[in-house]
Amino acid sequence: MQVETTVPLLLTSLQDSGVPLEMPFEVRDGEMSLEVTVPQETLSGLAETLDEFGIQYTVERIQQEVASDPLLTERQRRILDEAIDRGYYDTPRRITLVDLAEELDIAKSTCSETLHRAEERVVKDYRSDERDLPPEIAATSD
Repeated sequence: MQVETTVPLLLTSLQDSGVPLEMPFEVRDGEMSLEVTVPQETLSGLAETLDEFGIQYTVERIQQEVASDPLLTERQRRILDEAIDRGYYDTPRRITLVDLAEELDIAKSTCSETLHRAEERVVKDYRSDERDLPPEIAATSD
């Protein structure tokens, strides 16, 4: 395919924003319609770039996609699931870290480090989801 234009501002805007030009897209009567799958920051960057160039645009739909990459590694998920099932996160705890590690036949330090990394990912993912909400919605989600 070859695209020719005397005013390449739209293509420049896409490129500068890091938005990949995905096929198929449609150009009709001087208007381009395309569907892109990009992170929110990239979409915001595209909007800023289009505004800077004075290019009019309409966002018809924004749909959140489920992340294709799993949040936790298989090992993190397995150890975390075992910790939950055996009562490590219960109050009071039904199993200690030492006992959990022994039952899983891994070193205490490995068990601790793996759980900590899994907890870090889960907590940060949870907080990033809340931070992505508009302030008026985030304030009411308590």
